[in-house]
Amino acid sequence: LDDLRYSSYPADAVAAERRLLEATAGADVIAVQEGLASRDVLRKIGYDLAVCAGARGVAQPVREMVYGDAAALGACPAHLRDELLCNQIYIRHDSAWEVDGTGVEQISSSLGLAGGDGRCSGRLAARSVVWARLRQGGASACVMCAHISGGRFEDLYFAQRLAHERGAQVERCADLFQRLRGPGDVGILVGDFNACEEYEEGGPMQSYFNFGISSAQGVKADAEKAGWTHAQEFEEHFKAY
Repeated sequence: LDDLRYSSYPADAVAAERRLLEATAGADVIAVQEGLASRDVLRKIGYDLAVCAGARGVAQPVREMVYGDAAALGACPAHLRDELLCNQIYIRHDSAWEVDGTGVEQISSSLGLAGGDGRCSGRLAARSVVWARLRQGGASACVMCAHISGGRFEDLYFAQRLAHERGAQVERCADLFQRLRGPGDVGILVGDFNACEEYEEGGPMQSYFNFGISSAQGVKADAEKAGWTHAQEFEEHFKAY
């Protein structure tokens, strides 16, 4: 469940709860990305907060997560712009699954985004993985929720070290499970990976590359420094990213 900084959350509380009930029907576990540490809209529909990255101190305010971008902040209610944006895991209060441990780890590095040409810059926004170990009878599972770096601000740096950074974040999630797992544990990693399952000719991701990435002056400058002289090679690197 990606709350998108509550930018499109209905002002009508009754309508919002009705939509949440529809979206979560039958779910024991809800993994949230881009939630706000200060808001708990799922409790009213029967879910208990198991773990929150903001409550554990591994989160940044909305303003910092969007690099101060005026358009992104304009889509977010003014009173929420300095609230902590975070990952969370909720468990239905009458679920047969019992929580047997929770935690949060930062998976992003202190990578600096260096470059102008209309791009935001500064230290890479913090990314985390929250986890909850669940047990039911003899079964056990470790549910992990992460939001991997990427998106319209950070993708403009894919030709620098962000491709390596994204891969490293996924590896850190896998390493976490190896440290947490017990005999027979199942690992479940969910979240927003800022990627598509398939990069298709004429598909949405290729359109995004053509209109939002390849034409950006900063990206062109990075590609030139990297020695990517052909358009196809340029796109292949983004596809791999």
